[in-house]
Amino acid sequence: MRLYVLQLLAIILSSALHQPVSAQAPAEPHPLAIEAAAAYRPLQKELPADGIEIPLPGPVQRVLLADSGWKLVLHFATLGQFGVFNLATNQFDGYIASPDPYALVATGGKSLVIYQPERLLLEHYSLETLKLQKSSAIQIRGRLRYIGMGLFRPDRVFGLYEETRKPGAVFTMGPLNPLLISLPTMEMTFPELREPSGRQASRITEKDLLAMQGVMDEAGTIGAVSHPGENRINSHIYRLKDDYVELNFSGLKSRNPRVHAESDRVIYQNQVAPIGGEKDLLIQHHALQAERHWILAPIAGFSGLVARQPSLDAGAENPRPGRDIGGGFKVLKLPSLDHVKDLPVSADVMKTLSEFPSYFNSEMLASAYSDRLIYLQLQEKRMLIFPLGLRNTNSNPIADESGKEGKTSDE
Repeated sequence: MRLYVLQLLAIILSSALHQPVSAQAPAEPHPLAIEAAAAYRPLQKELPADGIEIPLPGPVQRVLLADSGWKLVLHFATLGQFGVFNLATNQFDGYIASPDPYALVATGGKSLVIYQPERLLLEHYSLETLKLQKSSAIQIRGRLRYIGMGLFRPDRVFGLYEETRKPGAVFTMGPLNPLLISLPTMEMTFPELREPSGRQASRITEKDLLAMQGVMDEAGTIGAVSHPGENRINSHIYRLKDDYVELNFSGLKSRNPRVHAESDRVIYQNQVAPIGGEKDLLIQHHALQAERHWILAPIAGFSGLVARQPSLDAGAENPRPGRDIGGGFKVLKLPSLDHVKDLPVSADVMKTLSEFPSYFNSEMLASAYSDRLIYLQLQEKRMLIFPLGLRNTNSNPIADESGKEGKTSDE
């Protein structure tokens, strides 16, 4: 017992070292957030607590928050299209043709950037009009493997490319190198990759064709990127400095890691860790550690995350490991993981969630800017959208002055 108490004290002390030195007032909302709220909030339709179900035209390869958290960009690879979904109107604004199933995508502000690897072509679209603004061939000795942008950084794309002897080669064995692309000019620069000590970093080598994923912080200065390996998916952290890129080897395994810079955390599919650090020790003594099957998503515009614990059916007579038989959503504060609220979903919603074949391919996104939670499974042709009910909280940078939790204006 004494040993356990000492271990727990050590964990609490270690966690405290990751906390901010002093409490700070909430940051002023970004001008793009204020502009988007003024444009979209008067159009936003109110949702019931149980949310709504949106049919999709096909399975989703990837989904991103866009346009200050008021839109989604969904890649329908099998259909050769990107769809732009409006979280105010609950409808698709339209679609952009993209015949290359391996296309890469990034969004920032009202910019949507698509890279077509078969044609080595980078395309810049407007999220307002869905019209092409500019396209340019990417002249690099290698293959672009990843692109990312900050939610409020519409003028810069961070990329990782793999050196090859022949431009556009598919099977390669070269190291990954950073590049920056300025918009709208599409001018490219090639910063040096360094370790935190300042020394030139040993570049990561990847030899497979699995997609690299990850979401940058809202400012577009820190990126968490998953590097697929033969039997693992290791994630690494990239910090964009003035004239170089700093690489941290996080060592954690997850697909599509997401940076929450305000709390100095990276949110993995079922883990939380300090940026550039090992697994957060505090979470080991939190309810999230009771089961491994949590699905986590940071909330854009809020110091917290949404956690969902699927209830898994062991199936005594007909075993179906990983089958989701329902489970609710919790909002937790970051970095403390204190409970904020449960989302009041009904038994009918639990039943709907149970109809999804497996939680393993689940994707969850949340935005306090639009006050919406999005839940979907990538191979299912439907998407669930719920109200977050965070608009009247002090932690929301653009809180609703009406004070009506979960309400939006469509009157």
